[in-house]
Amino acid sequence: MSFNGFLIQIVLISCGALILQAKRIAPGMVAIAALNLIILGISYFIIPPLSGWISGLAWAITLLWPLTILIRLNRLNQREQYHQAAKLAHRWRILRFIGGYLQCPDFLRGLALAQDGKSEEALNLIERYRRKPGAIGQNANVLFYRLTARWTEFITWVQLHFTEEALFSSPSSLGVAYVRAFGEVGNLNKLITSYDQFNRSGSLAQDRNSFNILRMMVLAFSGRKMPVQHIFSNQLSNSPATTQRFWLSTATLAAGDRKAGTVQLKALSQDSNHMFQQAIAHRLAHTTPVDKAQLTLDSTAILDRLEAEVLGEVSLNDNQPKRRWIRATTVLLGLNILVFLSQYIAIAMIFVLDLIYNFNGSFKVLSLANFAIAYASGIVKYGPLIPTAVLDGEWWRLISAVFLHAGLVHLAANMFGLFYYGRFIEGKLGTPKFLLIYTVTGIGSMLGMMGIALLQGQLNLIGVGASGAVMGLLGAMLVILLRSWRRSKSAIAAEQFRILVVLVIIQSVMDFLIPQISQSAHLSGLGIGIVMGLLLYRPNLKPSATN
Repeated sequence: MSFNGFLIQIVLISCGALILQAKRIAPGMVAIAALNLIILGISYFIIPPLSGWISGLAWAITLLWPLTILIRLNRLNQREQYHQAAKLAHRWRILRFIGGYLQCPDFLRGLALAQDGKSEEALNLIERYRRKPGAIGQNANVLFYRLTARWTEFITWVQLHFTEEALFSSPSSLGVAYVRAFGEVGNLNKLITSYDQFNRSGSLAQDRNSFNILRMMVLAFSGRKMPVQHIFSNQLSNSPATTQRFWLSTATLAAGDRKAGTVQLKALSQDSNHMFQQAIAHRLAHTTPVDKAQLTLDSTAILDRLEAEVLGEVSLNDNQPKRRWIRATTVLLGLNILVFLSQYIAIAMIFVLDLIYNFNGSFKVLSLANFAIAYASGIVKYGPLIPTAVLDGEWWRLISAVFLHAGLVHLAANMFGLFYYGRFIEGKLGTPKFLLIYTVTGIGSMLGMMGIALLQGQLNLIGVGASGAVMGLLGAMLVILLRSWRRSKSAIAAEQFRILVVLVIIQSVMDFLIPQISQSAHLSGLGIGIVMGLLLYRPNLKPSATN
């Protein structure tokens, strides 16, 4: 596949995915995605060989760059680095068409002022937006009631202006704050049933971060400390340490350990900004131990189900455990890249030696040149998979071909897959099992490709690439997530499983459309990976909360 074709695929897939999510994202983003598809169509009709370059450049400027800014802004916001976030949003306010806080940088500025103890100034800034229509007015009210801790008034305001059916029909900060408010005022039954209603609507699954935050809050207000720890160790591992300590202390208080929770919160207050100190004071004054007798049977059942779901689920975003030694995934990435680069280094060495020394008869120069020539030609001659050569006894080709790639695009695509899938598999199954899956699926995919080639009479077919092994890792991931969903019925695991199935479908379509891609290698690698996953993955029935 040429780089022009690779860019065409990137534009098609990314813009198509954005248009399919039109209900979830800002209208400006949908319009820009449609514009990019139009540019691709026109350029492909006029100058096909350059259509990928033209549409790719437009895509990078109008979509990739703004999305990079938005991702950076969201990360700063999640880490509660509001001063930096406010500066970034103000600097790039021209990109407000992509939505989020870029539409209203003043919200971030208000949070930054609140952190500095300038509460009155922050509230005056936010007050200007409270009566505006749409998402801006809703978010302004959420911030106002959150900063003033007027949770009872907030519940009344929401119920006056919205129905719960409308509130839970789409992922929004308003819905999440509304559910949280019942925990803040001590109405646990309403907290739990509102969360369940929101979750069953399906809209929470569209915003994974809000989903995990809300689950964590419900469990914390209910005194379920172990699953709270589990969420912070995995899905919300990037949350600030102060936030984690605050909610774990909340869970401790709700669980009935008033002394320990109070000590933890007072210690946290000494290291926190003004906004956190206010929240801690409110928590100490209003949080009481959970009275299980007051929980309805439905509420208890929902809580038990939620705790089992959290402790039993596996997510693609799980935090990988820290390791003393380098990961095998990293080593394999390095080996693949090194083998690819070494061919060009050898060719460059021959050229430089010829240019500088003109092969002047020096024994050392000639020896070095001969070594470089032998290495470069040897890789090309003896490395790739060729069915007849393997049948003649050159078995090593089944292994060496996995580390060879036909161009930079081929290498980049496989290394991205190895990095994404490999880290997950190695983190879940450990290095020995990961290496076993990679080795068996790599060799197995080459055997599968070789077998189909022999049946079709393509005795001199040439095959290279790690894509069969990468598809094997994908197959093992499918097994892990499917078993996770069957065990915990987790919405996250179900969503991640669906994402991987879509990736498999997209890959299959690409295999069909691009003749250079070996369908037999991909399918055999995927199938072997599924079998290996079934054999090697044994879910931990009693997962640790601290991972």
